[in-house]
Order: sequence, then structure tokens, then C-alpha cells
Amino acid sequence: MPDKYITCPKCRHKIQLTEAFTHEIEEKLRAQFESEIPKLNNYPEEPL
Repeated sequence: MPDKYITCPKCRHKIQLTEAFTHEIEEKLRAQFESEIPKLNNYPEEPL
């Protein structure tokens, strides 16, 4: 399967389509995890 690219309308840089999708997903997951970290740090531990 040939590689497919999109071109940035501002800088005209070619971006591989799969990279564009994975980057968006990574950014969303990173933001989600970073918003959860403070909640986890304040969660009281249960005794074993």
C-alpha cells in the first residue's frame, strides 16, 4: 500500500497520514492521563 500524505496549509510540510492520526490520539491520551494524575496522587491508600 503506498504511503498517503497530507500537506500542512501553513508551512506546506508533508505529513504522513498515519502519523497525523496517531499524533492526535497521543495528545488526547496524554491530556487525559495528566488530568488524572492529581486525582490519583490524592487517593488514600488502603491498607493491605
